[in-house]
Amino acid sequence: MDFECRAVSIDGKEVHLTPTEYAVPKDLATNDGKVVTRTALLRAVWRPAYEEEMHYLRVFHDHRQHKIERGQG
Repeated sequence: MDFECRAVSIDGKEVHLTPTEYAVPKDLATNDGKVVTRTALLRAVWRPAYEEEMHYLRVFHDHRQHKIERGQG
């Protein structure tokens, strides 16, 4: 992940991510070494109104993982 350019690449191939798909790993990376709860992640990425929406993380993860495995966006 290149935070300055807001770019993600795998094996030199750019993976196009939506702003949310980029925000989740960025939040995790910027909290490296710290425990990030699901509630905190939802609050940081989707805002406090969505902190109870745990299914957002499951749907998000499945979709993003599929994109990354394909190596494209």
